[in-house]
Amino acid sequence: MGAQVGGDLNCSAADLKSQGDTLYADGARIAGTVYLVDGFCSAGTISLRDAQIDENLECSGAVLTAQCTNLYADGARIGDSVFLRNKFSSSTTVRFNGARIGSDIDCSYSRIGNLEFKGTQAGGDLILTGIQQGNLANLDLSNSRFRRLLDQRASWPPGSHLHLDGFVFQDLVSGDQSTRKTPAEERID
Repeated sequence: MGAQVGGDLNCSAADLKSQGDTLYADGARIAGTVYLVDGFCSAGTISLRDAQIDENLECSGAVLTAQCTNLYADGARIGDSVFLRNKFSSSTTVRFNGARIGSDIDCSYSRIGNLEFKGTQAGGDLILTGIQQGNLANLDLSNSRFRRLLDQRASWPPGSHLHLDGFVFQDLVSGDQSTRKTPAEERID
């Protein structure tokens, strides 16, 4: 059994310089939100494998520079949303394989080298708009399920860096025209 936190885990403005696991919370039970914001930086891995976070995982603007995987959240249970947005930056891999997310995963206006959501189930939207250097990224959505996909073509990596086998969503909304639903057939090349 991991650590138990009775409210929020607030690491706002932390600058974690060590290599290896800089924040290790595998199997933790966090009753509130995890905050990795307001200038949060980490040179090592943030590990949240099999953690239960009752509210949000808030990483807006965080800068992760580990040499291997930056953020492990495989098997995590997050009650509300995951925010990897607003200049969130990851030099290598962010993983949520097999995670269960209650609402949205928002990656808008971020830069992520490799993003893995294999087998992830989310009750809300996957937001992939304004991705910086999306053409250089790797994205794996194999066997994942979301309510809606909000995206822009420029945010997607090239086909050889994109894995969509078994990816399911109910609606597709173009980030360029967020109020207009777009049938999937219009987007298939």
